[in-house]
Amino acid sequence: MSKREYSLIHSDFNPKTKTNEIWNDFISDHALEEIGITHSSSTNTKKQKICPRSFHHDEYEKVILADFSDNHDDHLRKWELLLKTKFTLQQQGKKKWLEHRELRFEHFFPVEFMNDPKFVFNHIQKYGYGLAFAQTQLKQDREFILKVVQCHGSQLQFTPFTLQNDREIVLTAIKKQPHAFRFASFALRDDREFILEAICGHNGEVLSYASPTLKKDKELLLAALKHNTSLINAWSLFSFHNTDWETIFEAIKQNKNTLEAVSHDLIQNPEFMLQAVKLIFPEFEHLQVFDYSTKEIMIRIVQEFGFLLKYMSKALRSDRDIVKGSQQQWHGICLCLKGVEE
Repeated sequence: MSKREYSLIHSDFNPKTKTNEIWNDFISDHALEEIGITHSSSTNTKKQKICPRSFHHDEYEKVILADFSDNHDDHLRKWELLLKTKFTLQQQGKKKWLEHRELRFEHFFPVEFMNDPKFVFNHIQKYGYGLAFAQTQLKQDREFILKVVQCHGSQLQFTPFTLQNDREIVLTAIKKQPHAFRFASFALRDDREFILEAICGHNGEVLSYASPTLKKDKELLLAALKHNTSLINAWSLFSFHNTDWETIFEAIKQNKNTLEAVSHDLIQNPEFMLQAVKLIFPEFEHLQVFDYSTKEIMIRIVQEFGFLLKYMSKALRSDRDIVKGSQQQWHGICLCLKGVEE
């Protein structure tokens, strides 16, 4: 067998040279006929052409490699790399976008989230704020706002005036957060029927945010005290009624804790306190005179109203039974200890 030296195998092909020029320079018609390759068969070779040449047994064989394709693949590789880079950047952007959706924003929303209802609602649901950073178009969406105020009624303040005057939206907002009523339109805050509906259906605290005229309404006040066990806003409510005994006694019937909102002048009035104590403690119906120095009465009273300790005589403030009876009233204990030290 003839020897083959692959190191001698070479190609003189220049990919930039036309196919016919390569054919004429390196392979003659005689050589083609000698090795049995015709023009018709050469056209079937697309990517690579191997042209073996036969020699005597003691000679080497020569293989010429030729690429007859006039298409170079460098530009294909270029587009492939560009697409890969674009895909990588898209994935990085998507990851960053998803991470930002879970962040807490203190002062603004990124522009890509400002008109995203799902993102804005989730932010409000998690952190209690965010409607102020949304686009105006989203703030004007009634269905979206209704959903938001169900979650956090105080977001009503960032809605357009038309929605602040919407009865359904305002009632929904004050259902869990009565203080949201202060962000309602003045027309609703001055609407007696609407406020009465809000008080009876939700919380008496809404009266604190009504118009000054309606705050003086006796019927609304009594309704508010009936539906509100909290005393947070009782001071502001009673500022208009502290001289009206009838209203105060009606309020005490609705909520005995109303006594804490009564003025100091009335608390120190024996006649007023006598009637108040009879309303709060029916067992004292037989009382003829109220006296802060009467131990029998004060032991019972301080169990409910520890703040009254400061009106007692020094002897009662130092009394062990009185102190023991007021242990459930932290405020009363502090006043009592102060009196004992004095």
